[in-house]
Amino acid sequence: MAKAYDIQLPYGSGRVLPAKDYISKPVILVADGGPGATDLGGLEKSLSSFLTQAEAQGLDVCLVGFDNGERSLRDLADAVQGAVNRINSERIGSERLVVGGVGRGAVVARYALTKLEYDSYDHETKVYYAFNAAEPSAQEAKSLDQVGGWPQRPMKLQLTSDSTGSAPEPGSAEDNYDDYFFTASSSSSKTGTLLPEDATQWLLDRVSY
Repeated sequence: MAKAYDIQLPYGSGRVLPAKDYISKPVILVADGGPGATDLGGLEKSLSSFLTQAEAQGLDVCLVGFDNGERSLRDLADAVQGAVNRINSERIGSERLVVGGVGRGAVVARYALTKLEYDSYDHETKVYYAFNAAEPSAQEAKSLDQVGGWPQRPMKLQLTSDSTGSAPEPGSAEDNYDDYFFTASSSSSKTGTLLPEDATQWLLDRVSY
């Protein structure tokens, strides 16, 4: 892996982990929300298994965190949109982005992409993914509805540690996803498997360039 570097974003920051000396196959992962600032170093360690597999496939990962994870959905989405713009400006080649997140971060990424489409901006994203996406609050659901609810351009992938193994009910909000993966593996930030290995492999198999 080439040398990692941090970037400043509106209401947050990012850590870019290129597989090479330049960005050509970008994957953006948005941290879960919560009080206070995101510990990017801690987030990186919690995703060590995912990052190792991503690097092996030549993927360039950008982790996105917040200066205060309890800000409004719109403020947090500004950080994601800033990351999308920055990575697109640095990217070499024509490969489109993969953008998603964990917990509330998945909701933030969803809103960010949907809002960019609402504003007629090409985010150049081919896949949106969500791992254990949080349930949007009533206000967040209203904000999402105001801009269209879901991004329409990228493929939408859902990953969850819900072990029921059943697909979402037809017509439900979750039915907007194009594909699903249910893992019974435990998600643990302490062991570097915040995104479990089987879920990681499933996701990378579907976003491979």
